Amino acid sequence: MSVNAASERASGDARELLERLAEAYERTAAALERSAALAETHAERQQRAGRSKAAEDEHRTAEWAREAAERAHDAASRAREAAQRARSLAGG
Repeated sequence: MSVNAASERASGDARELLERLAEAYERTAAALERSAALAETHAERQQRAGRSKAAEDEHRTAEWAREAAERAHDAASRAREAAQRARSLAGG
């Protein structure tokens, strides 16, 4: 295999890995968003039961999950941008 062919293959492998990483980040973000919604549901249930401290804890958990989901979406975007840059550098 020539150096150029090996370089192109490595670049293609890197792009594929970056795209798979972006997909994993997006799945993580979706799971975190579902967790946030579930925590909000729990918070409402705790509030109705008169357990305000537990409700506050659930609201904090929901906020943490939403923020983590946003970070995962951002990471997915960065991975996709890196894959696109690698594609552009390889001329594809």
